[in-house]
Amino acid sequence: DEREKGLARRAVVQLSGGAGGANVALGATADSPDDLEKDGQAGGDAAGIDGNPKTYWDEVDRQPLYRYRVTLRAPAVIDALRVTGWAHENYAPKDFEVLCDGKVVATVRDAAYEDNRATIALDPVKASVVELRITGSYGASPAIRELEILSESAPAKEGKP
Repeated sequence: DEREKGLARRAVVQLSGGAGGANVALGATADSPDDLEKDGQAGGDAAGIDGNPKTYWDEVDRQPLYRYRVTLRAPAVIDALRVTGWAHENYAPKDFEVLCDGKVVATVRDAAYEDNRATIALDPVKASVVELRITGSYGASPAIRELEILSESAPAKEGKP
C-alpha cells in the first residue's frame, strides 16, 4: 500500500545517504517571512536555492526562530529535501520543521550531516510552497548553501544538480 511504499522509500534514502529526482527549487522564489536581516557575506534569500554552493542564505545570529520559504514555479510531488549547510555541522540547520503548503510534514531533531549534507526523506506530498521553520542550529545561525527540493515525478534537467 502507499504507506508501506513511503516507509520503504524513506528507509532507502536513509540507508543510501542520498535521494534522487529533480531539484524543483531551481527557478523557484525564496523568501524569509521572519523579517530578520541577512548576516555576514550571505547573498540573500535567493542564494539558498540558486544551484551555486559558493553562495548562501544566512540571517542574524542567535534568534529563536528562522523561517526560510520556497515558492515553486508549479506544484510538485516532493519526496525529499537535501540541505547543504555553510560548513559541516557549523552554521547549519539542526532542529527544524518542514512545512508543505502550511502543513507540517516532517520534524527533524539533531539533523545528521554527511559531507555537509543532510537528506530528509518525506512521504510524497504535492505542494506549491515548502518552508523550513528552524529552531536550532549548529553554530550561531542556520546558514544554508543549498536547499534542494527533490521530486521523483519531475523531469531532471540536463546539467543541473
